[in-house]
Amino acid sequence: MCHVRWKLLPILCVTVLAHAWAANGQTVDESFRSDIRKLLEITGSVQLGNQAASLFTGQLLDTLKKAQPSIPDRALVIAKQVLDSEFAKAFEGPDGLTEQMVAIYATHFTPEDIRGLLAFYSSVLGQKTVASMPAIFQEGAAAGQLWAEKQMPRVGEILQDRLRAEGFIP
Repeated sequence: MCHVRWKLLPILCVTVLAHAWAANGQTVDESFRSDIRKLLEITGSVQLGNQAASLFTGQLLDTLKKAQPSIPDRALVIAKQVLDSEFAKAFEGPDGLTEQMVAIYATHFTPEDIRGLLAFYSSVLGQKTVASMPAIFQEGAAAGQLWAEKQMPRVGEILQDRLRAEGFIP
């Protein structure tokens, strides 16, 4: 059973990323593409993506360890190193997530919007925003995790009651 879960872990991670960052494949003018890349760079989007992936991986492996306490700690360290490294590589290359993000931004913003965002993120307030985001993200994730730890027993009971009422569980 443990081996099956280890084989499913990479598939789960790739599936989550693919759904989170699916692009529509449109052609984007090179000048617009360049501005979007600058915006992604100046906002630290790749670093935040790596931070999110690392947090996700850590939580996933913690959950796995709780479910399967016999998994050696060294195996979990190796799994985290490999997944963090592979997620970092996911942003690189012509088929990487950065290029997919360019296409996504292009569907939601005009060239004028991107230039306006570049102006904002180049400002003092924009730079403060970028510098604060990793801490805000980490603190928000910790708050969400604490909320889940406190509330999931209650939510689980509600879910069980609802499933029982619908006849899915006795």
